[in-house]
Amino acid sequence: MGLIIKTELETNIGSTDCAYVSIESYTVRKNTGQISFAISYYTNEEYVKESLPKYTEDIANILSISNDAKFTPHSVLCLKDKEWIEVSLPQNLKANFSKPIKTPIFDTKEVIKEVTTPYVSFDKEGKEIELLRTTEKKVIEKTKIGEEVKNEIDWSLINKPLSFAYKILTEELKSIIPNLQIKKA
Repeated sequence: MGLIIKTELETNIGSTDCAYVSIESYTVRKNTGQISFAISYYTNEEYVKESLPKYTEDIANILSISNDAKFTPHSVLCLKDKEWIEVSLPQNLKANFSKPIKTPIFDTKEVIKEVTTPYVSFDKEGKEIELLRTTEKKVIEKTKIGEEVKNEIDWSLINKPLSFAYKILTEELKSIIPNLQIKKA
């Protein structure tokens, strides 16, 4: 799984119009609702797929995918309005598993209210009668004065960490590279 950048790029190892972006590793922190992930960039997808080990026994023989197709994302040139501009692509990203929600804001104040409570007493003849007693009681009243936006952790996203990470990566790349054309590999 990865992303293909269908935009002309000049890298430290040459030019490409179909760069391949892959999340190499990620860490999910449930206690904070965060994901962090490391990103690698390659000049083409085919070279990466051919270089990956097929069997677990092959992993010991391959330290990493050869640097022949891997480029450094620190200074990449891309076209913007027919002019080459230098951009720096992210190697590590961190995101929160959250969604914005509106929550009410309350103003609280202490109010003294008169409270009437019934009680039983006896009259001069000894008959039971019900009387009312009025007392003062301190009450805290909440009054809604507005709303604020807070980021609530969306626990359903933790079940799909790679999909969420690629969504964040796509948004980040679109904010960096002008006229970006991107597709899922």
